[in-house]
Amino acid sequence: MATPRLEDDFFRQVEMIDSQAVKVRWYYCVIVNLGALNYSDVIPQVWEHCWMHVCEPLGHEERFRVAQKLREALIKACGIMGPAKTGTAIRTLGKCIPSDLNDPEVRRQALCSLQVGLGADWNRAKEDQATASKRGYALHNKIYGRNPDFDTNATPAASPDYAFVVRDLLYGRVFSFDEILDDLETGYVIVATLIGIDCQYQLRNHMKGMLYNGAVREELQELRDLCLDLAKRLGVVFRSEPAPIPSIEDNISTTATR
Repeated sequence: MATPRLEDDFFRQVEMIDSQAVKVRWYYCVIVNLGALNYSDVIPQVWEHCWMHVCEPLGHEERFRVAQKLREALIKACGIMGPAKTGTAIRTLGKCIPSDLNDPEVRRQALCSLQVGLGADWNRAKEDQATASKRGYALHNKIYGRNPDFDTNATPAASPDYAFVVRDLLYGRVFSFDEILDDLETGYVIVATLIGIDCQYQLRNHMKGMLYNGAVREELQELRDLCLDLAKRLGVVFRSEPAPIPSIEDNISTTATR
């Protein structure tokens, strides 16, 4: 099947953005959304536009940081869309990015007990699992703790093992890692990925969490519209009706009176 071509008018919206940080966010949200939609073969078109309109005028260090954010967005998206789609997307992106912008370092380096027993060097470890888990639980609570519609006991009740994987591993090691993308930037990545996999219940709850923690409603609406427009251009038909941007004002009032 031939790879669809994104028309120039699709990219016109990013060309009108003044902030470079917001521009870069636009590119990595589009890239993770394409991975989630299973259209990773379109990613080179996005990178080509990003290179010409963002990277080319920059110095090497700034180019590296842009490439690093794009890769990190896909690593974060792995916790939503899984390693198969992520692996395809990140390898496709990796073939596009010049080799001098590759990152040879394992940013999430950690030592397991077996490695320690074999005499591995503790100085190579970024942090232990307890530290990562603590940070992961804090981010999970930050996102969902103020949402009265979210049942924090539902996941542990369904499977304690799965709750550990989500909160200690995915939130601890993947989502809450903030060396490259901060919590809010990570939130936009998660929303773009959830739209791509058509997971509306999780999408509503996560958008609420973002709004509780400083996300701009209009920017969430723009991201939602962007992802839905991209899906339409690619001929993707979702099973569910796309979730609207939720309101949190009533929840805040209810919580304040308890």
